[in-house]
Amino acid sequence: RLPSAMKPLLLVLSHVQDEHLGWIAEQYEVLYAPDDAGRAAQIRAAGARVRAVLTIGSVGLTAAEIDA
Repeated sequence: RLPSAMKPLLLVLSHVQDEHLGWIAEQYEVLYAPDDAGRAAQIRAAGARVRAVLTIGSVGLTAAEIDA
């Protein structure tokens, strides 16, 4: 398990089971936003700090969101 200060910020944009989210959180600081409202809010608030995104093909990430 990484110390919190060393964990890269991961934006999760698709539904993930709680157990799996816990496993992911062992290595990443997680922003969980599986719905449109949460997604927009998280990208606005922390987009510049996000280092990785977990998504699925049907959800994806737009160029504008990447630029945020």
